[in-house]
Order: sequence, then structure tokens, then C-alpha cells
Amino acid sequence: MQVDIVEASLSDKPIIRNLMQLYLYDLTEYEPIPLDAHGLFNYNYLDHYWIEKGRFPFLFKVNENLAGFALINQHSNSGKHVDYSMAEFFILKKYRLTGISKQAAFCLLDKFHGTWEIAVGKENKPAQAFWRKIISDYTQGNFEDLSNGCGGWHGPIHRFDNSK
Repeated sequence: MQVDIVEASLSDKPIIRNLMQLYLYDLTEYEPIPLDAHGLFNYNYLDHYWIEKGRFPFLFKVNENLAGFALINQHSNSGKHVDYSMAEFFILKKYRLTGISKQAAFCLLDKFHGTWEIAVGKENKPAQAFWRKIISDYTQGNFEDLSNGCGGWHGPIHRFDNSK
């Protein structure tokens, strides 16, 4: 299977908003994310990805079918300089463990060169294992692992530079 990475247009925002519900639901296994009065999860920064510089929304497609999304920004969770940060990364369960996640991650990392941070929730052990492997493979082990977090983030933060 091959994943296509599509930069999300403004007309794609409702799609990402819908996929965000699945993503945040998955995260409730590790974090206490509340529902609003309408039974929905809120993601306060979604609109910002279409109105602020330095924010990049993407959709993932497999055979033209939606497979997930990613949100990249320039926020540092460590408090150190960063050019890019993987704010959110979601692959539908049916595509997990197929290689699609790795393809999507590598493709996104290749699009943006500079100092990266990927922060992972303290309790989300599957995501920690995934990102540690992805980043290790991508950088051939050349990354900084702030295992105890820092800058107010609770959980590991992985930092690396892929400048060419």
C-alpha cells in the first residue's frame, strides 16, 4: 500500500475536524479528554492551521480513501529552539501496522528540513514506542531523547535535525 500526503485546504477542515473526533477518542485511553455538552471532543487550535503562519495541516489517503491526518507547527514543548513540531499524527486503525504510518511520517519529515520536536504523552506507551522507532530509523539513531520531558511537557520529547 502507498500513502498519499495531501496538504489540507480550507475545504478539508471539516474532514480533519471529523477525523479529530476519532483521534481524540483513541487518546482518551491515555489522557482524560472531556466531551463538550454536545458529546464532542474539542481541539482548540484546529482553526489556527488555516489562519496562522507556521502551521501545516495534512490528510493521508490510501487508494484515494482517507487514512488519517497530521498537524505540524512550530511550537516547542521543550522550550528549546525548534523549526517544526509534530503536533498531531493520526492513522485509522485499519491502516496501522501496515507500513502506512511509517511512510506518512517519513514523507512529512522529508517535507520540512530543520530542527524537529516530537513530544509524546507520558501514558501513551504505544505512541512512545512508535515514535522512538520511527525517529531512530529516520535519523539512523541520531536524535536527542528527553525522556523525562521538560518545558512543562510530561512525557518524552524527541529532538533531531534533518537539515540537508
